[in-house]
Amino acid sequence: MTEPFSYIKTAHLHSLKSVGHHMLHSARENGRDTAKPLAFIGFITVALGAKMLWEAYRQTEGGGRESRRSR
Repeated sequence: MTEPFSYIKTAHLHSLKSVGHHMLHSARENGRDTAKPLAFIGFITVALGAKMLWEAYRQTEGGGRESRRSR
């Protein structure tokens, strides 16, 4: 089974979330519409949650023997 989130690093998602917060702050400061930055932050938050859920699944019995790595 291939890792569906293996190409996404959690640190990269946190960096993108920081970029989204910067975009939101800039939009509020300049009086622009904040819908797009909020949607971006929401999407990244959902991606972070999916990544964490997948990591938790891999660490349980549901992940199967082939996904466990020797420590």
